[in-house]
Amino acid sequence: EELLKALMPQFGRLSDVDVGRLLFALAMANVCCAQDPRLKVLAAQYVGAGNSDVLSDIDVAWALAVLGLDRYFPAMVERIAEMGMVEKRSSLVKLHDVLCHVA
Repeated sequence: EELLKALMPQFGRLSDVDVGRLLFALAMANVCCAQDPRLKVLAAQYVGAGNSDVLSDIDVAWALAVLGLDRYFPAMVERIAEMGMVEKRSSLVKLHDVLCHVA
């Protein structure tokens, strides 16, 4: 909660990579709920940017699933599918979680 309060004025200045990392960290810490408007701002900022790599997109899609931000899911899954195959084992496990969440 304190981290989000401190970063709130900087949301527009965070890079896409930093937004993705922040979403992933918040999901790992399980400190927020989907109703928090700050999470929606971060998710919209990341999904709208489109300047990322497939591994970051998988991390963010996993975070969106954990945080319950389903609204942004279709765009992320489509973007991941367009980027191609992933070979990193940990990313494949996260991608499996993401696809199970969609199903």
